[in-house]
Amino acid sequence: MWIDLSNTREKVHDFAEWNRAICRVLAAQARRHLRLTLDTDDKDLVELLADLDEACDGGAPVAVVLDELDVLLLPEQGSDGRRTAGRLGSLVCRNLVLIGTVQRFHRSVHELKTWQSVECPADLSWADGVTYFLGPLADRTVGPRVEWLRRAGVTPRHFATEIVPRIGLRPYFWARLRNDLEGHIHDDRAGSRLITEADLRHHLDRLVSEDPHLNMVIDDGAELDPDERRRRDIFSVEERRILALFAVMPASRKTLPVAEALRVGGEAAVNELIDRAYLSYVHGRAQLCTAVPI
Repeated sequence: MWIDLSNTREKVHDFAEWNRAICRVLAAQARRHLRLTLDTDDKDLVELLADLDEACDGGAPVAVVLDELDVLLLPEQGSDGRRTAGRLGSLVCRNLVLIGTVQRFHRSVHELKTWQSVECPADLSWADGVTYFLGPLADRTVGPRVEWLRRAGVTPRHFATEIVPRIGLRPYFWARLRNDLEGHIHDDRAGSRLITEADLRHHLDRLVSEDPHLNMVIDDGAELDPDERRRRDIFSVEERRILALFAVMPASRKTLPVAEALRVGGEAAVNELIDRAYLSYVHGRAQLCTAVPI
């Protein structure tokens, strides 16, 4: 079960409203996926999850993903929201596996100390990418073999010459691209599952131009407070000034002097873009380059 804790049907303004709305979402998910009926009257999220755990007794374990868990840390949630984040981490379940997702900058927040944390790297390796896009290469069996592609495949050469220069080593973009490629071979049943260079370029162009995550750079989020803007991955004015320098660069340039970024955006904006893995240092710490095709 997957629940987006930030996506309630109506706008909420405090923890009590949010709790009632998200409990209704959880109960609806339980009915739809598990055919279980939960009583939401006078219950908070932690209590309702405990009831769900009890209702699942005797069956297979159920994974419950609480996406955007850090919505509980926003100012409007108050102390109740922060307390709930800690209580969720302390909840002992026999039949549920609770998984929460948060932005990496919340790695040291006190309320999340009760959770066992796994920090996902922003970028993976070349070996990860080659085997991700051409599955048979993950099999290290010694000796020759013949294996049919079970899903869309990209050759290692095209991974190096087309994918990495456009979307880097970021798994988020890999997953979106492969999903598009799967749709491509589904629509073209007479064609090969090995994607051609032309088709790969077409899908890369569309991904970069239409991806909502990348398009957030044009949304200034002026009406949002800094915590909410950061959680949604929207950029501050200072951060956008730095990114604008990359946008107007000649094609022959790939890096920006750190001193120039500090001049237009300030140290806080530079550190924020690096912490959120949009920029990375190169040539020691003298230059910056973009880590995603933003």
